[in-house]
Amino acid sequence: MLPIVFCLLDAGNLYGTTVGGGADFSGTVFKLTPNGTATALYTFTYQADGATPLGNLLQDGAGNLVGTAFHGGTGGYGVVFSVAPDGTETVLHPFTGDDGGASWATVVSDNAGNLYGTTVLGGTDNNGTIFKLAPDGTETVLYSFTGYADGCLPASSLLLGADGNLYGTALCGARTAGTVFKLTLDGHFTLLYTFTGKSDGGDPFAGLVADSKGVMYGTAVMNGHNGGGTLFRITTAGTMTTLYEFNGKSGRHPHGHLIIDKNGALYGTTSHSGAHGFGTVYRFTP
Repeated sequence: MLPIVFCLLDAGNLYGTTVGGGADFSGTVFKLTPNGTATALYTFTYQADGATPLGNLLQDGAGNLVGTAFHGGTGGYGVVFSVAPDGTETVLHPFTGDDGGASWATVVSDNAGNLYGTTVLGGTDNNGTIFKLAPDGTETVLYSFTGYADGCLPASSLLLGADGNLYGTALCGARTAGTVFKLTLDGHFTLLYTFTGKSDGGDPFAGLVADSKGVMYGTAVMNGHNGGGTLFRITTAGTMTTLYEFNGKSGRHPHGHLIIDKNGALYGTTSHSGAHGFGTVYRFTP
């Protein structure tokens, strides 16, 4: 099956996930060495261990690979899992629905080893949650989306800012085009921006990245004057600037996460259009 993401972790080896395949067709965690040798470290079974790992992987201090599975688990709402270097999988938390469900995103970690992430379902109004998972396995719902002004379906990974706050994007919102938000680690939510679905774009599916000064960048999948989505800059105070509107030649619908190099250049992908009609890989210098 198609690998969703790769993460360069150690000794030149690449680690990633597949959404299907494996012995039970429920996805895998794999390792790819520099010489091209692929090894399935773990194969999901769609039982208590989870299934369909859609997000990237985080490596903890012990070398374990931590991620989320969209399906499976004892409650059927997915899990947060860890895979050790020897391939042993441990379920760190099974979602129940009340505390969230169906996580699509990579988790992030603070200096104390707490994990933070999002789920697209579950919570008080079944519009998704932001959760914290402590090293001892205790899960706390920091915020439940209402599906109204604050947004819904937070599919993206969170950004842990230099100021110690969490930043992210959600779909829906007061104008149905999505939102950008800030959340303190104790659960105080601030709505930073609501997309209009016009020149600023709409449906910010991917997460945010930040430069060395803490300025954040992201993409919106839809809208803009050309209808192909936008690339934007937003400050921690919520000031939004549309930097680029995708026009077909440069690609359309930037679903993928941005990466930023040491010089501040942004790299990303689009899923449609381009010279051959199948999307593009692009670089943008702010």
